[in-house]
Amino acid sequence: MASLAIRDVQLINEGEIRQVNVEVRDGIIWSIDPVNRRRIADRTLEGHGAYLLPGLVDDQVHFREPGLTHKGCIATESRAALRGGVTSYMEMPNTHPSTCDRSEWEWKMATAARDSAANYSFYMGANGHNLSNLLEADYKRIPGVKIFMGSSTGELLVDHPEILREVYCKMHTTHPGVPISLHCENDQVIAQAAIDYEAIKPRALWTAADHPRIRNHEGCYVSSRLARELAEACSADIHILHLTTKEEVADIVDYKKRVPAGPNGFRSITTEACVHHLWFDENDYERLGNRIKWNPAIKAAEDRKALLEAVREGWIDVVATDHAPHSAEEKNRPYTEAPSGGPLLQHSLLMMWDLALKGHFGFERVVQAMCHAPALRFGVHGRGFVREGYAADLVLLRNKPTVVREDDLEYRCGWSPVAGFTFSHEVYGVLLNGRLAYFEGRWVESGGAMPLAFDR
Repeated sequence: MASLAIRDVQLINEGEIRQVNVEVRDGIIWSIDPVNRRRIADRTLEGHGAYLLPGLVDDQVHFREPGLTHKGCIATESRAALRGGVTSYMEMPNTHPSTCDRSEWEWKMATAARDSAANYSFYMGANGHNLSNLLEADYKRIPGVKIFMGSSTGELLVDHPEILREVYCKMHTTHPGVPISLHCENDQVIAQAAIDYEAIKPRALWTAADHPRIRNHEGCYVSSRLARELAEACSADIHILHLTTKEEVADIVDYKKRVPAGPNGFRSITTEACVHHLWFDENDYERLGNRIKWNPAIKAAEDRKALLEAVREGWIDVVATDHAPHSAEEKNRPYTEAPSGGPLLQHSLLMMWDLALKGHFGFERVVQAMCHAPALRFGVHGRGFVREGYAADLVLLRNKPTVVREDDLEYRCGWSPVAGFTFSHEVYGVLLNGRLAYFEGRWVESGGAMPLAFDR
């Protein structure tokens, strides 16, 4: 592979911003030099002061293949990921069929080897009766186990405390350090909330604005608190996905204040926020309706404020997308029939960048939460940082407006909840394993995606 020099860029990496030149050889980062040192390379990209970031690592995406490919597939959604600067992803098991055994996991791996535009990995899903499959899995190739403690989509649901305890304890004994990622909502609380709310407002009149009244604060907090308490009792490693409430933030802050971090900077219980819960609040339902119907629900402005503060202060470890496309026809159905979830991968970095520009946190924190932290938490080998010897997964970002047009989306579903918005910056270049995959509005080199490896 030819050498490539990227010159005069502002590298944002490991808590600092500095002006550098970077040389890439044979798919890896060969050197990081002061800007006044210019090495000879076969090809040169002049950065002109643009930002250079590690490729993003998204720990929660739903690409819908197999079984739901009218919504999206590995090929289309991974292209959207790469356009947005997400060079590595961890895909969830709630497809049709679910990824709950080795054969289904191997099918996804083979499909990604053929079709994926970005580096790939796939979770193993728990369904309450496949513990042997979870314990026998190869977690040097699998990011971890996914448990749905609330029924959101698909057929996966594990909410009985004794089953959870058994999975926690046996995974900790057999595969210490492998995170169990959790969707935390309590079905019983949600069902009762729906009954109570119907007494106030007939179900036929419900709209997306009613979603946070039904999939409410209590439904999230009861579930995530149970997950945390069981994990502490079992000394298990868990990763609580998509926090949405101020109560959950307070609970995790209390936990982190009394439990010291380990050598890698993490505790055995870590958390994630998603970009849509940081960007939107319940005031946006009137304008966007089902397009921002997610599980867990987007909630009040005060919840959003608590999440943003927790990201800034590091109480929340990781920021991801929960990218979950549905067709426009599905989203246009009445509220009670419309599925939850939406596409965000192509613009997640730009959303976080604009939140940083508004003063919610610094650019360094964006890189920490979207690149470094997921790579470290899951033990991703040789990625998530700009370091000599690491894979050359790199993102070039510059101060040029990006207008979100639906005719310029890579998603199969063809729509976005941020359509029509103008972001302040542009992802104009992406390197994947040293190949210049995307540059200046066009695809350059295809192929080169690799399966993620995990250091365990």
